[in-house]
Amino acid sequence: MTFYGIYLLIKHFRLIVANQYFRLFIALFLCIFIPLLLSLPDAVNPGRSISSTSKYLVFPFILIFALYKMGENTEYKKNLFIACGVIVTFWVIDALIQYTLGYNILGYPYGANNEGGVNFFGFSYSAGDAGGRLRGIFFPKQRLGTVTAALSPIVFDFVRIYARRFKLLWLLIPLTIFVILLSGSRNAWLILFSASFFYFIYLSLRAGVKRTIKYFAVLFLVFIIVGFAAYQVPHVKRYVNTTSLLFKGDFKSIDEATAYRLSLWTISYKIGLDNYLNGVGPRGYRYVFRDYAKESNRWYKTAQTHPHQMTLEIFTETGLIGISAYLIFWFLLLRFLFRLRGESLQRAAPWGIAAIVSMSPINSHMAFYGNYWSTISWWLLIIMVVMANQNEAKTKS
Repeated sequence: MTFYGIYLLIKHFRLIVANQYFRLFIALFLCIFIPLLLSLPDAVNPGRSISSTSKYLVFPFILIFALYKMGENTEYKKNLFIACGVIVTFWVIDALIQYTLGYNILGYPYGANNEGGVNFFGFSYSAGDAGGRLRGIFFPKQRLGTVTAALSPIVFDFVRIYARRFKLLWLLIPLTIFVILLSGSRNAWLILFSASFFYFIYLSLRAGVKRTIKYFAVLFLVFIIVGFAAYQVPHVKRYVNTTSLLFKGDFKSIDEATAYRLSLWTISYKIGLDNYLNGVGPRGYRYVFRDYAKESNRWYKTAQTHPHQMTLEIFTETGLIGISAYLIFWFLLLRFLFRLRGESLQRAAPWGIAAIVSMSPINSHMAFYGNYWSTISWWLLIIMVVMANQNEAKTKS
């Protein structure tokens, strides 16, 4: 896709740069990419930072490829939307099979269902190791809840459109919520709630306030019922009870409630203050962590790869330049979405909401500049732009 995008840019340069959606994407891209470049002169690990920065260069060319392949072709866009809905549906069903039977369709184990522990291709898991977390198709990584939650706006819209013909599809919403809760990722729970909130804003613009209130009441009831059912699962109850320690207000309780992320955030803030202009370079946090942390810090020996908080990560690794550009990024993205109308809004909104929650400043899961999450986030942005594109003709080869 990247090489074909380069070919298309060379061959149709004027037509491509004149495309308003391409220009929007480039503006969003530069808001993130320029701070990365400006952080490189002071990067604590230049090799790692240059590697991370260079990988961003593929995204504009992938967009060009996607615009060329889909252009105004509504059938391609519809098929992509359906494919995403079907894939997430498979993830959910597969995860429920894993939770119920102890193994998913591919044979990946759910450790909490095996009291004696299991060994799967070198990965040893006991009930204590797994902590009851549902991993599904992403085994052994704990990514099921986070990725599924990020894609939940697409699931909501998929159900809204196709459940009229396939009534059983309505079950996908409570089952998806249940799987996300059983994943044990509290950040996934936060993403899910954020996605639901923004999706209902979109619905209110599209369907009117009265219908939206009805939808909201139904979904709120679903959340209550599914949440109560999930709370009966021991590891979910444990995470909920641990989170309640936030209300104690002292450092130790808050640190425990946030899975000891406060110990990471305070160090991240100190690093950022000492490198406030352009940061320590992308992925540089891990290399200076021990220079700031005391030996009493829970993470001193393992030195986490990132602060587990997106705003702090941006501040630490690209400084105030990165934070300023990040604010501009949000202004451009939200303005674009609120200006969409008609079919462009209908097609792009779910993807745009998914991009919003995946790049949200309050996220505390995977690294903003890391390969895995940045690929997901920028893929969502690319599809959002492609879905919105309808007024300009497809490039002819």
